[in-house]
Amino acid sequence: MTTDTQDSADERRRKRLIRIVVVLALAVPLVIEGLTFGGLLSSTLLGGGGDDGGTVTPDGTATTTAGVGVGDELLAATPQRETLRTASVQATGETWTLTLSVTVNNTANSSYQFQLGTVETTGGETVSNSASVTVPPGETETVTGQWSLPAGDRPRAIQVLAVEDVGGNATVSRETVRLAPIPVQGR
Repeated sequence: MTTDTQDSADERRRKRLIRIVVVLALAVPLVIEGLTFGGLLSSTLLGGGGDDGGTVTPDGTATTTAGVGVGDELLAATPQRETLRTASVQATGETWTLTLSVTVNNTANSSYQFQLGTVETTGGETVSNSASVTVPPGETETVTGQWSLPAGDRPRAIQVLAVEDVGGNATVSRETVRLAPIPVQGR
């Protein structure tokens, strides 16, 4: 083998090594940036963000740690079953409308009142409105409520109130329930 052939083989190896280093130097940051962008996009579209921990508010009501989604029970501590049946956010211009529908199954021997109250948004706003239903013993009823959210804000949590009347004595359950991300429709 001549030195010219050996020099050209060494030069090809060097060029190949340089190409590999350049590809790696460009690919690694692009992959990292792509994953970061995908995470941000997912968080924005699905309404994520903030911490997921439960807290106790100044008035003594508790917040749940996991988000409640469609098919989940809102107040697990009560013997009655309050199931989130539908949840939607409809975007129309500058107003986003949250609609929640809850089915309440009263398995007790006394009347039961259930109320959907103030909604807390991902932007930290509170939106007041309420919808309630009184369910006779052994019956099932549905309550539906709507809240006008600021454009761009998604619902983070909702205050719920349940009152069971047992022989003239009221048992009150009040809780701030964290909601699972609700996709926005119509944007």
